[in-house]
Formats: sequence, structure tokens, C-alpha cells
Amino acid sequence: MQSMAFWWDASLGQFIFPGWNVVSLGGFIGVCILLICLAVFYEILKVHHIFIRLQGLRRSHTVSPRTQCAPPSGESDTLLTEHAVVFGSPHARKVIQLCKEALVFLFHTTLGYFLMLAVMMYNGYVFLTVVSALTLAYFFLGHISMRLHMEHIRARHLTIRCSPRCPSETRSPETPHDSTPGTSGNDDGTQSTSPGSPSRNKIQVVAEEIASRI
Repeated sequence: MQSMAFWWDASLGQFIFPGWNVVSLGGFIGVCILLICLAVFYEILKVHHIFIRLQGLRRSHTVSPRTQCAPPSGESDTLLTEHAVVFGSPHARKVIQLCKEALVFLFHTTLGYFLMLAVMMYNGYVFLTVVSALTLAYFFLGHISMRLHMEHIRARHLTIRCSPRCPSETRSPETPHDSTPGTSGNDDGTQSTSPGSPSRNKIQVVAEEIASRI
């Protein structure tokens, strides 16, 4: 039965797979170098997974809002509203995006369980190698992962504001009666025309033409 306590020896014996025997110092150093590379690659896959999801959100915001709404006048287009050449239907692009995310998740999870199996050998040197490599990789890639996380949150909660040129805003807001120049509202809901208003002058011209014809 395998010991459930840490032990410190460079001779690992059978390592994870049958036939992979590590009995020399050179083999042990090679295993440690392999675990360091896999731990760094594990963190890289974590960052890459977030980047793929953020790229999919950017592409969806680039396609859908742009075709429905024009940017407000006086505002420059952002990265999420730039023109992009996109091929295929939206459903096909969504399936391809999900396949990419699932593939990266598959490699990331498999690699994580492989590192877990290596640590579960309870060899102290292997444990320190894996933990140190993960810590070093996070030291160099952690800020990138955090920045991509923040951009992903902002992209998910992005609100697209339509300009007056959008089809959804073709109806103009109703103008209050008391804000029209030359008119004033009465208490009974009728409007009175001021003497110097354009509508009053038009009425006078029409009345003079009728009187001249009579």
C-alpha cells in the first residue's frame, strides 16, 4: 500500500504510467523539468481560455449591434463596434466558439489532473516542484488573467446606446403644448394664438384673399 506521508527520495520508481520507471538522478531531473513545463502550460491555458471567451463576446458585439444601430453622432467607434468580416451563420459561429472553449477546457482539465496525480505520489521534491512552477507562472501571468477577467465582465454588461438614426428610435418624443413658440395653452386644453405668430399672419393672408375674391 502506498504511504500517505511525504517522503524525500530521487528514486520515484514507477511514475504514473506502467513502464515509466524513474530510478536515477537524471531521470528524476527530467521528470521535474517536465512537471515545470506542464505547470506553466497549465496557467497559459487558463489565460487562453479567458481570452477565447472574451474574443467571442467581442465578435458577437461587433456583429449584432452594428447591423441594427449606428453609433451616436460625435462619438468615435469603439473596438466593439468596428467593422468586421464575418463568415457563416450566427448559429455556426456560436457552435465553433463553443467547440474552441470546450477543447481548451479539455486540455486544461486533463493537464490539471495529471499534475494532481504527480503530487499524489507524496514525494516532497515533486510536490515542491509543481507548487513552485505554478506560483512562478501565476507571478508572470496573473495580472494578464485579471485584466482579461475585467474586460470579460465589462463586455458582458456592455450597454449599446442607439442614436436617433436607429430604426428603433424613429418616433420623436411628443412636444408639450406650452413649449411651441407663439402658442399658449389654456386651462380647458385649447390653444390660443398670439397676434405676432406665423399662424396668425397666415390666417390674415387667407382672409384677405377670400375677401378680395368676394
